[in-house]
Amino acid sequence: MRENAGRWIRSSWLLAATLACGQGSPAADGGDDDATADADGTAACSPASCEGCCDPDGVCRLGGDDARCGRGGEACTDCAAAGGSCTAGRCVLPGCGDGVIGPAEQCDGAELGGAGCADTGFAAGELACDLDCSFDTSGCSALTCELAAADPDHLPCSFCSPDGSAMIYCGFCRELPTGGHPPDETSPCEAGTLCYTWDDSVAGNTVMACLDAPPDPCPTDLGDGHCELDVAVQCAFGRLDRFDCAAIDKQCVVTTNAYGTFPTCVEPGASPCSPGAYDESCDGADRVRCSELIWYEEHLACESGTSCVDGGRVAVCLPDGWVACDTATFEPRCDGGALVECAPFDPYGTATAGSEVPEDCPPGQLCGETALGARCVQEGTAACDPAAYLPHCDGARSMVCGPYTLWEGFQDCSLLGEPGLMTCAEFAGGPYCVPDGYEPCDSSVVRPHCEGATRVECHHPGWMERDACPTLNPSCVEGEYAVTCSFDGAAPCAFDMMRAEFWTDRYGALHHDRPLRCLDGGTLVVCDEYPQLERLVACRVGDRCVEDPEYYPQYDAMCD
Repeated sequence: MRENAGRWIRSSWLLAATLACGQGSPAADGGDDDATADADGTAACSPASCEGCCDPDGVCRLGGDDARCGRGGEACTDCAAAGGSCTAGRCVLPGCGDGVIGPAEQCDGAELGGAGCADTGFAAGELACDLDCSFDTSGCSALTCELAAADPDHLPCSFCSPDGSAMIYCGFCRELPTGGHPPDETSPCEAGTLCYTWDDSVAGNTVMACLDAPPDPCPTDLGDGHCELDVAVQCAFGRLDRFDCAAIDKQCVVTTNAYGTFPTCVEPGASPCSPGAYDESCDGADRVRCSELIWYEEHLACESGTSCVDGGRVAVCLPDGWVACDTATFEPRCDGGALVECAPFDPYGTATAGSEVPEDCPPGQLCGETALGARCVQEGTAACDPAAYLPHCDGARSMVCGPYTLWEGFQDCSLLGEPGLMTCAEFAGGPYCVPDGYEPCDSSVVRPHCEGATRVECHHPGWMERDACPTLNPSCVEGEYAVTCSFDGAAPCAFDMMRAEFWTDRYGALHHDRPLRCLDGGTLVVCDEYPQLERLVACRVGDRCVEDPEYYPQYDAMCD
């Protein structure tokens, strides 16, 4: 799709604009600033509508420095003196009207440079050339998302509204991850701004934005930009950008960092710095640090209720009443249900200075004094002796004694797989999570095998799994060490862990398979991790199978 819509909002800075004919003489001659009409009835020069003046003698005057046109100057420049002529109430500049497009002209007479309405941001119609050699778009029809969708190869999908009051983004240009397109979007410009589009020759695209004035083109000799007193001047996104640092109580400097050289705003008196070699400090309640963006010092105020603390290489804002600690010697402790630790001021440095930080343990845990010091431990547990402790089941919980912490821990079997399916059972080797009401088996005798279309496997430490293949996968296939549910006509496949996704079965066991392709809109073909054979997976209700998904490039297909 062609991105460059061209510039379609006409602006006076492009060329010498159409000049209205005003009555009287220039401001220097004491003429009326608000004259309303000429003798022939044409519109008069006024600050609101005029870019120039025509006096009663037919002399067309340029208004670049004319007070009567709102410019505040003392004189009008004679159009004839500039080499132009007053034609039909307009000043035709030198070169305009000779049928050849000059450097400062968009067109000249019938010569349009191959441009059409679509090149100026409109949809269709007849583009013409004005007497001042700028495009006349009065014969062009406004661009809409419906028209753009009908001809996406020639019309842009984002553009300004016809009156310039909003930015329009057409939904057909984008596709949602779940399919389809988002609705068209209209983003109104703020009060005092209008929508403009212009070309960014560096990026090679068209930029659209709401601005308080037409965008100025970047001068070819601007370079990296510069400061004009406290105004930062640079080329940004293909237009000349001027920002007054004094308006935010800062000064303009030209800085150089890892990304290049550019003008920016810094605090008065700030010094240049390098982030990796800068020692932060406190200035009253402010942190003074080196900005990683502009490589100049900056002040950051601490929030209310905190104060700045100088930690050597770094400065930190700490709550009032903070307690100092040494990370090299501090031992965590319990304070009620909270675990108190020593947080270093500089976690990446060598200094050991820090402050005490109490934090509540996560839900289901509390603070306990273990053999390794204070730790967050599971509720309902206690200190233990591994030599005398007997691992056991406590309801659905598998209880063990930690050999290093000398504190109990457990795994809640009821949280594995499908809720309530698993429970704790005691075997000769200790407690294990097994299905509630499981069928005992001996894994040294029962090998994985198929019983018709049912998978049969004896899991450690001795419970039988019988898993009937669903109707979507009507075949059970035996491998050397494992069985899988597949389908008639399934082919061997190459499993690739780097392109695989994981899933847990109804018992909480982890499996991997590699998505391969879509069998249909709701069925995914995957490569089973073992025995590397194709099998089918039904997408969940509401999902559909897509191949080469845009947002998951590592997969060949997936349910989304």
